[in-house]
Amino acid sequence: FTLSRIAEANSALARPSKCLVSQWSVMRLDTPDHLEKCAIDSAVSVAGVDAAFSALTESLSLEGGTLLPAMETLDPQAIFFLQYAQSFCSVSSLQQRDLDRTVNHQLLGREKLKGVLSQFAVFRHFYFCSEESEYLCDSVL
Repeated sequence: FTLSRIAEANSALARPSKCLVSQWSVMRLDTPDHLEKCAIDSAVSVAGVDAAFSALTESLSLEGGTLLPAMETLDPQAIFFLQYAQSFCSVSSLQQRDLDRTVNHQLLGREKLKGVLSQFAVFRHFYFCSEESEYLCDSVL
């Protein structure tokens, strides 16, 4: 029994996840084996952030943005990425990090954050980073 209408529920993510594994291996984000283990979750994460950013962009085009106190110098898009990054803030012991890495099928916070943000040229634009990247997988977005 499957809720999916296709035989392989994750088949649509196969190509994008392979691209991410390849690019993130070059970035030395984690070991190739661990990146492969986390490939589907990584592709879903990139697609999810892309969907959320698209919704923000559409909302801003319809309603405009609101400047927040003490954050007047940041665009709403920059605040979006800042909030996303803050969702990964945590303190873990080395033992807990090792356990999380072994048991879970997702990258650890810092690695996941670096990987996901590497897929967004718009992130580099709003934080004034180099906008050229050989690590971008267009097929995920």
